[in-house]
Amino acid sequence: MHHEVHKDEFDIFVKETGNLLNAAKWAEALGKFHQINESRRRMAMIMVAEEVGLAAYTFCFYALSHELTAENKLFWHKMACSVVKSVLQNIKGREQAALFHAQAGFEIAPDDEEVLENLLSFYDSKLISEEEAQKIAEKVKLFSPNNAILAKLSK
Repeated sequence: MHHEVHKDEFDIFVKETGNLLNAAKWAEALGKFHQINESRRRMAMIMVAEEVGLAAYTFCFYALSHELTAENKLFWHKMACSVVKSVLQNIKGREQAALFHAQAGFEIAPDDEEVLENLLSFYDSKLISEEEAQKIAEKVKLFSPNNAILAKLSK
């Protein structure tokens, strides 16, 4: 029997448990985690932003492991990259973890603007080579000609 996870059900469960991961496990138990639609992904994005540190990243990773479509996997890779870069600032290896998610996003959508800008941002920390950065920069120039890293590469 299929039971669609409705936004209200998910909201209520998150509020009752106070735990985003438990809500995700509940949706999975219903066999419907992968059916969480755009509005619920936005809601999850807000909740991830409100979570502290590693819990937010853990949720992103959990979501990634249960998504079925490339579009949804791309969403969670972008989210995980953002969480790692902004929330886990004091954790050793965070830049490598963020780069992993940026590269995974690139494999899914090599022309996605956010993915390309995320990848290019790793040039400053020398996690991507100048040659790789130049290739990415060619694409970034088309939609973000004033990107700060582009100026560094042209010197």
